[in-house]
Amino acid sequence: MIQMPILQETTIAIFAASRGPGPAVAHAAAQQGARIVAIDGNPVALSEIAGLHPVKIETLVMNGDQLENLRNLKDSWGAVPTDLVLNLLPLDPRVEITAQMRGLSALVQAMGRGVVAGKGAIVTVVERPREALSLTAQGMLGAVDHACAALGRELAARSVRVHVVTVPQGQAEMAMKTVLYLGSDAGRSVQSGRIDLG
Repeated sequence: MIQMPILQETTIAIFAASRGPGPAVAHAAAQQGARIVAIDGNPVALSEIAGLHPVKIETLVMNGDQLENLRNLKDSWGAVPTDLVLNLLPLDPRVEITAQMRGLSALVQAMGRGVVAGKGAIVTVVERPREALSLTAQGMLGAVDHACAALGRELAARSVRVHVVTVPQGQAEMAMKTVLYLGSDAGRSVQSGRIDLG
């Protein structure tokens, strides 16, 4: 069992923050003194997340012009040394594989300098489908897994780790402690790769 890591002085960016373990990660990390930017298209959900710890959790609504949103994110947070970028976009069933890959690429473009400066981790949480013949979900898992493996190889020389954390379908919240561990000082010893939970 993973112990809750020490996260004081940690900076964490959470994409699709209202999904799966997003609110719990933001709450637990902020409670320990981490600085959080929660990013989502749902302003009501972001308000609820920020309401938990308004001093430690900043929000960014990503609606409308995605390029403009990413420019704003890059301008505000792109160069801030970042310990963890948590990508929860694959937990949104409305976002297809191609959009997922564009989203992952945009995430790296917007936050890459900060993750390199913080020698941090990019962690993507993906559900494993219950049905072997759920081809769209299987394709999503494979695409995210391969894309993150390629990113991991590319960013390893810059001391950035890239992880895919898979969870059983409908149980994304179980990733919370693992995600926080990977973003902590203790998690820096875990090499890039896939971690299957449950």
